[in-house]
Amino acid sequence: LITGGDPLLRPDFAEIYTHAKRRGLLVTVFTNGTLVTDAILDLFRKLPPFVVEITLYGATQTTYEAVTGVPGSYARCMAGIQALDELGLDLRLKSILMEPNRHELDQLEALCRAHSPDGKFRFDFELHGRFDGAPGPAAVRLAPEEGVRVQLQQPEHATGLRDYYKRRHGLTPANPDRLYGCGAGFGQFHINPYGQLQPCLTARHAAMETTGAGLAAGLQELRRRLNEAMASADRICNHCPERMVCSSCPALAYLETGSEQGRSEFQCQVTRARSRLLRAAGGAAKPMTGNPNDA
Repeated sequence: LITGGDPLLRPDFAEIYTHAKRRGLLVTVFTNGTLVTDAILDLFRKLPPFVVEITLYGATQTTYEAVTGVPGSYARCMAGIQALDELGLDLRLKSILMEPNRHELDQLEALCRAHSPDGKFRFDFELHGRFDGAPGPAAVRLAPEEGVRVQLQQPEHATGLRDYYKRRHGLTPANPDRLYGCGAGFGQFHINPYGQLQPCLTARHAAMETTGAGLAAGLQELRRRLNEAMASADRICNHCPERMVCSSCPALAYLETGSEQGRSEFQCQVTRARSRLLRAAGGAAKPMTGNPNDA
């Protein structure tokens, strides 16, 4: 996956992309579609990507450009979508739902379904602050309860959330003392724009150099560090009954609080809202008692 920001901003995008393709990788590109030039189209014609995903910020010019703040960006995005469609690529549209575009949900859904081969509507509402600590996009995110209600009104999202909760709620983590209980660094990893290795895209504070050592050695060292990173005894997420259905993400906690041992209050609110609304609809298991199986 080549993502950003928008990776098409890089003057060496074609070089990076071509290298990955010729190494035999299945390459997905995330872009906003506004930088799809003739040169990019020619590159994708010669070396087709596995998937291209474009994020829509609004269904109309007024809303789209109210989000981007860039005049003409809506027209460039629509032109990019059309040009990629004409190449016959596996093109998928998705959206970020926020206060400025909430009123266009139905139009965004129609656009995304029409331009996705599987007809699915992919969207998210979980916006977070910037890497420099400024709130940035978080200022326009939906309230947690409203965002969850919108998700549960969409069949695909509702089914996925119900299944997830039924599988995980009431279980206990296999390694309860580890700070990073997710697949970061093991099931996935990220190379940032400066060539540094990170556990995931969000954990920018955990970036490490791999110069000279190579990727395999870098991953081995990264995994060692993650295995040795322990949650503090007083970390509130350790004792939360919703732990197994919450990201309880140290990287998001770091963005929000400046500490991996903290918690993301926004993420807490999202998790509580999902659990409450799913239980009210009969779609999630009640907390287990006794000695639940390890997960």
